[in-house]
Amino acid sequence: MKLIIRIFLFCTLSSLAIASFGQKSKKTIFFYEIDDMAKISVNGKKVYQSENLGHLGEVKIEVDISKYIITGDEKITIELVNVKCADCTGSNPWGINFEIFEDGEEMDYQYGKGEGQENLKAVFSYSFYWNDL
Repeated sequence: MKLIIRIFLFCTLSSLAIASFGQKSKKTIFFYEIDDMAKISVNGKKVYQSENLGHLGEVKIEVDISKYIITGDEKITIELVNVKCADCTGSNPWGINFEIFEDGEEMDYQYGKGEGQENLKAVFSYSFYWNDL
């Protein structure tokens, strides 16, 4: 009887190990604020760019970057661009707020705010390697 239980446990555990082998975890960036435009690049290649959202305040945008993270040694860069505001009086504020998740677990949280510097270059930039989180 003990032998049958051991064989059953071995087969069950082996099946679970084989089923999970090769499954990749879900890696996402969840934006809560983008004012004006966000970009994500992996190893210098742009993989996401939001629309020019202007100042919407809160947003809920989830970007799945799982397919771009193969080894975890890839460099991920998140940038924010503050676009020139035609109808702004005075300053032109910008802001970004996001979390980084792996399989629904928070790995990191970042935010930034400022004014002016409107152009097509980043006013905020955050880079990291997935394995360093």
